[in-house]
Amino acid sequence: MNLTTKTIQAIKTNGRYSDGNGLYFVKRGNSTAWCFRWMKNRKAHETTLGHFPAISLAAARDLAANAKFRIQRGISQSRPEAEHTFASTAAAYFDAHAPAWRSDKHATQWMTTLETYAFPHIGNHSINDITTDHILAIISGIWIAKPETASRVRGRIESVIDYATSRGWRTDENPARWKGHLSNLLPSRAKLARVTHHEAANWRAMPDILANAPETTTGRCLRLLALTATRSAEARGATWSEIDTEARTWIIPGTRTKNGNTHIIPLSDAAMAVLADQPRLSTFIFPGRFNTPMSDITLASTLTDGTVHGLRSTFRTWVQESTNFPRELAEAALAHTNPNKVEAAYARSTTIERRRELMQAWGRFCTQSETAKILAFG
Repeated sequence: MNLTTKTIQAIKTNGRYSDGNGLYFVKRGNSTAWCFRWMKNRKAHETTLGHFPAISLAAARDLAANAKFRIQRGISQSRPEAEHTFASTAAAYFDAHAPAWRSDKHATQWMTTLETYAFPHIGNHSINDITTDHILAIISGIWIAKPETASRVRGRIESVIDYATSRGWRTDENPARWKGHLSNLLPSRAKLARVTHHEAANWRAMPDILANAPETTTGRCLRLLALTATRSAEARGATWSEIDTEARTWIIPGTRTKNGNTHIIPLSDAAMAVLADQPRLSTFIFPGRFNTPMSDITLASTLTDGTVHGLRSTFRTWVQESTNFPRELAEAALAHTNPNKVEAAYARSTTIERRRELMQAWGRFCTQSETAKILAFG
């Protein structure tokens, strides 16, 4: 029987588990690796293709298929790992630097960005054949729309290729190098930062945006983020222990907020409905892989009108253009640090119930029916 990512994650017992076609998942203690076995001259041979989850199930199958192809045709070597692909090199780099990863979350995000943006283009390419055109194909489409993500992807590709060069697997110069190379072909991030902003969706479109969000964990995360006007990291990292269902509040500790202050969010009927629909799968309300928070890439992929961060601006504009709630109340709802001491004192003295009225009104607007929208906008 073929393996699935879900069955692999559930494996607790040491052993060798077949996926077919010579590919095996091997667990020994905390080590999890992919192994490819083949026969030659009536003798069994095997090689390691990389470690899980650095190498995903799909990537491992591709590596195994490539190895089998080369062995069947006797291409230039008896060991399939002699042909270093970008994916296998990335896995080798990942393992070599494992002791230096600052957290499991950072390690997972590091490889996830490559799996999302680089592997579809160059995952199975020989590390020695990757060119500048390949790099531009990967990052040009997101360089302006997602400059921070694009910069991280470029830097990680550069590190993988530098690793290959140091190992003697590549001889040409690094096509992902920025200084003196890609800097001649793409605008700098510093210049982009002066002209690009988080694009905000039109507040009138919010009912449609939330209605069209998928009925998935990712879709519900987007809905809660929008209905509470929180930041992406705050919503993705939310835990069930932060939710007080009786008081109908979400208490985000200062360790997870941008300004370091605890932020108490009154939950509207609409927000409570989102939480009621979300199954308790993990410590996190919206888990990603391996009991970690959902990645920012995954959440961002659900929104086509504006950016996830821009939804906070959407909320702020709605308050200003469509309600009589005071600006200070909206700023308090957004957990903005107010430099004006008088206004800051007002925000601190504002009762939670006043903000509850604001968030309830926002929730009603975002979840209104088609009939209500027609009446409101003609």
